[in-house]
Amino acid sequence: MSKKIFSLPINPFVDEDHFTNIISPTIQLNKDYIYDFYATVRIPPFNQDSMGGTFMNNDEVNNLALYYQNIFNIPVTATFNNTSISPSLKNMEIFIENFRPLYERGLKRIIMPFQHWLITGKIQKEFPDLYIKNTILNNIYNPQEIYNAAEVYDFIYVDRNVMRDLDTLEEYIKVKNKIKERFNKDIVLSLLINEPCRGLCPLQKEHYTFNQKRDEEKPYFSNPISVNSCTKWSREDPAYFLKNATVTPLKSELDRLLKYFEVFKLHGRDNKKLLESSLVMINNYRLNNEELLPEGIKYYKDMTKDFYKYLEDTQNCKFQCWNCNLCDLNLKKRII
Repeated sequence: MSKKIFSLPINPFVDEDHFTNIISPTIQLNKDYIYDFYATVRIPPFNQDSMGGTFMNNDEVNNLALYYQNIFNIPVTATFNNTSISPSLKNMEIFIENFRPLYERGLKRIIMPFQHWLITGKIQKEFPDLYIKNTILNNIYNPQEIYNAAEVYDFIYVDRNVMRDLDTLEEYIKVKNKIKERFNKDIVLSLLINEPCRGLCPLQKEHYTFNQKRDEEKPYFSNPISVNSCTKWSREDPAYFLKNATVTPLKSELDRLLKYFEVFKLHGRDNKKLLESSLVMINNYRLNNEELLPEGIKYYKDMTKDFYKYLEDTQNCKFQCWNCNLCDLNLKKRII
């Protein structure tokens, strides 16, 4: 089994001192565990993405991706995850011409949201060495969706909510074997494990659409539109934290999930604190420490009556909170 099990974001908001003194040394120390980086890249027709960050110079952000690839000798995935633009053939041609210079400079991995473009074969023909991933925003979840996507993708991000659906996870083993038989490829499955979002969030798609379509407005979490989502829910529900679609940061939990996934995607492309916690997780995993985020585990244990019962209860709960109160029953106290 490969040790390279983490996909790490490139955060374009990190300043030079922070990069030099903290980010770079930690990456160098843990290179053997990093599968790749994923980076914001904005070129027409992908002039905006689901992250929604504001940049003064897109060329500088694109150059940053190539800089990481060159100095760490770890491949970078260019992220194109705007699902709100038209998947027209005209837009495909615009993308091909704008991506070509980056491909020729060495970017050979992409996140591509549109299967329509890929089934034409044109992108694969123009960029024969391209390694192609889907976007998490495609919401691929069940085995049939994985099987369908494997025809055009080399690497598939699945919907994070499956982390508490053990029944479906077991099917992933079968579908990967069927893909090997049908398409003669070892598909790579990946799970986002540390973005603190509510399980089956009812506003997630609208959140991403807002960022993808915004122009002058501030990004979602800096915008008044967001005040009635996560912040409000966390105030109203004492057990809200226990119901998030986030993998508990224990090495044993990651090792359990490695039965189904080859790569864990870590969050932090627009959040420096989450990027740092992602690096801490990788470092502790390398050191074989069970608690990948000791402060986070303490938070869980302080909040629950029986931490390990909580872990067991939620492995197959499927985030069906309407018909379940296991998190509420296991809540010891609210932590603000």
